[in-house]
Amino acid sequence: MITPKMKIGAGVICILYILVQTFQWWVFTKAPSANPTLLEDFLFGAKCISILRSSLMLASMFGLFYLFFVICFFAGGKYKASAILAFISFSIFCLLEIMLRSVELFYTQVQLPAVYANTTSSASRELILYHVTQFQNIQFALYFPLGLSQTIGSFIIAFIYPATPRFNYLLKAIMLLNGLRLLLRQLTVYAGINLFPDNLYDTLYLPLVYLTFGVTALWLFKSAYHDKRLLNMS
Repeated sequence: MITPKMKIGAGVICILYILVQTFQWWVFTKAPSANPTLLEDFLFGAKCISILRSSLMLASMFGLFYLFFVICFFAGGKYKASAILAFISFSIFCLLEIMLRSVELFYTQVQLPAVYANTTSSASRELILYHVTQFQNIQFALYFPLGLSQTIGSFIIAFIYPATPRFNYLLKAIMLLNGLRLLLRQLTVYAGINLFPDNLYDTLYLPLVYLTFGVTALWLFKSAYHDKRLLNMS
């Protein structure tokens, strides 16, 4: 059973995630240039603020796993099968994010920069940068199932949640928006249909994080308050 306290905890996670994403945006503004070279990006990733950014984002994925758990399993009842399917979809997203962010942090931001700093061989340094490029290529490929799984989960939640209480429309609407955002981005990046180009995506990314997780937090707090009232009346 999803309790009001669990919903409040999930709402707090939404707020913390917004703060982490804001910090990430600030870190990116400290990059050496708007379009850094591979070497500049690699060396910037080894800086303390970049490592802190990656560490916070990695930790956030465990928080999102709990958030999606609360959202999906509160929708139980006659929608139990759909709720489980949504949770599996969100779990795939979280698992892939945790794996990719762990490799990014511990391999490309901690291990490889240390090796790079301790070698003066041009061939060895070029090989290190080659490994970084290969990871980025793998990351790009894996972001397809990662994004698709969150897209599916978002659409399922948008359509299965009941319309009552009426504040459930907050969650239904924001999940529909999130699903559409991800779908348009998938079509742009992987199908070559330019529906959500990079410049627009980069501009809207943080505002959409605020909107998505801000509205989700509001819904969670309102839902928790509603549940407490029902418990007090019974």
